[in-house]
Amino acid sequence: MELPAEIIELIAGHLPNDEQYKCLTLSKLWFESVHRAMYKVIRINNRHQFRRFFQIIQTKGHLVRQLYLSNSESANKKVVGITSLELDQLATYCPYMVILEFDQKVWKYSKLPPSTATWHDMRRLPAFNMDTMPSLSHMNYTKLTQLSLQGELVSTLCGQQQSALIRLLTNIPHLQHLCLNSKQNKSHVIHMSLQDMESIHTAAPHLTDLELSGSFKFTMDYTSLSDTLDCMQYIAQTRIRYLKLKATIPPQWIYYMVRKYPDLLELDLEVLDSAMTAFHTTTTSYKKNASSSSSHQHQLQSIPSAKEVQVLFSMLLQCCPRLRKMQIDSVTGKMYMTEAFFDTLATHKNLKEIKMKHSTYNLVSRNQFFDLLAARGRHVITGLGTEVLGTDIHIANIVDPLSHFTKLTELVLCCGHPYFDCDISVVLSGCQQLLDLTIRSAHLMLLPESENYPAKKQHPLKSLHLSTVSFSVHVFSYLGQTCHALKQLSFYECDQRDDAANQIHIHMPHNDFDLVLMNGIRLDSVPLQCHTWLPNARILAIETAKNNISKRWYHAYNGNNCYHETPKIQRLNRRKSAIAEHYYQYGWINNQKYLQKAISKKASKMQQQQSQGYLYSRTSREWEQDLFFGSISIRCKSIKKWELICNTTYHEF
Repeated sequence: MELPAEIIELIAGHLPNDEQYKCLTLSKLWFESVHRAMYKVIRINNRHQFRRFFQIIQTKGHLVRQLYLSNSESANKKVVGITSLELDQLATYCPYMVILEFDQKVWKYSKLPPSTATWHDMRRLPAFNMDTMPSLSHMNYTKLTQLSLQGELVSTLCGQQQSALIRLLTNIPHLQHLCLNSKQNKSHVIHMSLQDMESIHTAAPHLTDLELSGSFKFTMDYTSLSDTLDCMQYIAQTRIRYLKLKATIPPQWIYYMVRKYPDLLELDLEVLDSAMTAFHTTTTSYKKNASSSSSHQHQLQSIPSAKEVQVLFSMLLQCCPRLRKMQIDSVTGKMYMTEAFFDTLATHKNLKEIKMKHSTYNLVSRNQFFDLLAARGRHVITGLGTEVLGTDIHIANIVDPLSHFTKLTELVLCCGHPYFDCDISVVLSGCQQLLDLTIRSAHLMLLPESENYPAKKQHPLKSLHLSTVSFSVHVFSYLGQTCHALKQLSFYECDQRDDAANQIHIHMPHNDFDLVLMNGIRLDSVPLQCHTWLPNARILAIETAKNNISKRWYHAYNGNNCYHETPKIQRLNRRKSAIAEHYYQYGWINNQKYLQKAISKKASKMQQQQSQGYLYSRTSREWEQDLFFGSISIRCKSIKKWELICNTTYHEF
């Protein structure tokens, strides 16, 4: 095939590693082009891969353009570290590096060596934190297009009227993406005035992406609507396309956003401490006390009236005609998304997606606002979190209004108590566009008529998260027949409600899993006479059809029984695997007849003669005890990553 080398290299860049390897054998032209593409983007998941990479860095380093080390945000939650010496070697042997990404916590142990100043083409570096403060002075910012600052470093740079932050931004002439995340363990506040925000835009005039989150508190004087509009006439417009704000934001800042960001494409807004709460509280107290002080009257004048607030988002749509996606928390949505907003939305040509950001304590209550979304936003809402009412008797009471949302792809159902029957078939049949589903505090089950009759067509669900949920044994059989596209499955403090079973069966033979996360799963069938807590299953069996891999058994245990310690995973050897297989099939380890048959079926005569001692040989005490708590059995087509945590190590709520 006669193709230019540049085209071949572009093609190879979109192929997985195994397909790239096959292309090496086509011709000399393909070999040279694909060979270059194979080393352009390197993704490291563990230290072993990192050591292998450094074995070839002297000869292949000049080909590397992007290097990603696994961080805590990745699925397996393993951080790959890098030392200062290794950073120095990267700068020496990979001079054309464009992107370097690793977990920003690694900065505590590694420092940027002076040699990194030779990275003239560097566009993006890991998020800087306080540990990188000494290294910022000798960094080469010439071509840096993305900058991320985290934690205490943001507070330090924003102090003293932001002079340090402005100086830093001024030295980055091509900056396009800026992220300031001031979240810290200790409570603190960073005041952001109108002049401070204008200084940031002046220092970084080419910004297209801006994110401010953490402890920012936006402040703006407000006397009247006319004065505010007159002030906004002197605000210069910017080229911001993507804006994310997670801070304390008073309503009058919407006027600034309307004027400053007319080319906005996506808006992500989360108001941490709504100023309208203070407004309504002040209004109520003022009505109760007619002789209020002048300070209260001044507070009333410092915030727009309720009528003005109701039209702020309508103004946002009118002045941002290119806006195509909004993400907003439910409290802020209830404040701004009024009838006037949806009237304006009907004439907006580009806004086709509104996602209500959901968290545990930030759900859309089933009240008038929920009814407004179902009536006016059913063709634009794509994400939603809601809860069960005390009067709901059947899951259909929740699914019926949810079925009105024609584009709903992300849903969180908080059912409130673990004995509420949540029929999974009703949820999936009512919400047929769902891709991500989270169910909290419910009993996940199937009606008897649905157990043997799966849905007539496949459901596109890709991710399922269960939290403090009990489930019946038929649920995963139904999902295995109905949701072949399911890629991610996670559990948090769940239990299988079946008094007879001693094993949790997740048998979904048609699914290729990217991640299965099991953080606390137990069986109701475990007798608790000798236990004061409900023990989680610690034995795992995985059987995949890909490459004809046989069943593999694993044991998760904690040496010190510490809830905050990552459990150790041990793969059972052949003898222990045979005993575990027999135990969950027949129920007794010492059933000599069946166990001998299971172990020595294909053994030699010598092994059969030694089987008596083989059967009664002692195993680890922890493993013997954990067999009693039950096991988890996974059968699927393939599984890339899995994690089994026997003791709950974090609090989801």
